Amino acid sequence: MLLGVVIHAGFVYTVEQKWLIKDSATHQLFDYLVFWINVFRMPAFFFLSGLLFAMVVIRKAPLAFLGSRLVRIGIPLIVAAILLNIPQLLISDWLAPAFGQARITESPCQTMYDIYAGCWASHLWFLVTLIYFFMTAHFVHLLTRRLRVNERVSRTVAAAWCWPLLLLALSGFGYAVQSLWWRGGNELFSHLPFLWTLSYFQYLPFFLAGFLFARLFCRLQDWAVLSPARLGALVVSWGGLFYLYVAGSVGRVQFYFSDFVVTLLYYAVAFQIITFLVAVFVRYVHVPSARTASVVDASYTVYLVHHPLVFGVALLLSFTNVPLLLKFLLIVLVASSLSIAFHYWLVRRSAILRFAVNGRYR
Repeated sequence: MLLGVVIHAGFVYTVEQKWLIKDSATHQLFDYLVFWINVFRMPAFFFLSGLLFAMVVIRKAPLAFLGSRLVRIGIPLIVAAILLNIPQLLISDWLAPAFGQARITESPCQTMYDIYAGCWASHLWFLVTLIYFFMTAHFVHLLTRRLRVNERVSRTVAAAWCWPLLLLALSGFGYAVQSLWWRGGNELFSHLPFLWTLSYFQYLPFFLAGFLFARLFCRLQDWAVLSPARLGALVVSWGGLFYLYVAGSVGRVQFYFSDFVVTLLYYAVAFQIITFLVAVFVRYVHVPSARTASVVDASYTVYLVHHPLVFGVALLLSFTNVPLLLKFLLIVLVASSLSIAFHYWLVRRSAILRFAVNGRYR
């Protein structure tokens, strides 16, 4: 969630990416930064969401769990859309196509169908997608609730020698699910409200993989391990993916699904980075502390409110001749600081804001 501030600040200065605001000065370095973060950030988020869904749904009735999740996700989604996203889109239309030294993108909301399709969601798209994932996983849970895997089998799958086979299976699973999008899934799901079908099919493999991993492995330590072979596979596959991206001539989003090899590499690299990050956190960071708890507590608020802050600070900096890298760092620093301050000075101290922004009663 916190990396959302970094990636949105990077969008302002990328050469290829079309975002809300584009500074007159750009650099290819920010395209590479956005690409690197995008490979693993949302995949990791959805993988852990699926893993935690499987852990919690066993202890709670599925419908009761879905109800509590809808409150936790739906209320902040509605509040942020009305108070932050819609005013931001109106301001974009008012300032477009250019303001100062920046180019402003017009609002994608031009018709009632655009609104129905979720044009207003902007950076909140992942919350809508997560709601659909929870409903999808509810049916998967009903189909697999009697599934039990022998501990010996789970340890075999987690073994180092089995890692290439597991990685190949995960990559193939990701490609199979993603391919449903261009084999009719887009038309089939396009009538659903507020859903970005490409994102749904792109990230569903990660959510379902996290869900199934929780069913197969009792402990994260059983599969999230570091080894020279795994690190070597990560370096080689990531190097191949990055080389193809640099050598390619298509945009970042189109690149992920440009051909069979690239799509397989994308899922392979994403799953490996997720495994690497979980292994590092389980081994070195996974200890209770007040500092960790405070970061986790603020992350939801930061992601919800940082978007208009990034837009506003970038707009102000477009009038200056500050060096490009310093502009980027200033956006990240100011947007993060103001978001965190908003959380600790207002959200945590107000029951109304705590419910509206974080979906929490207490």
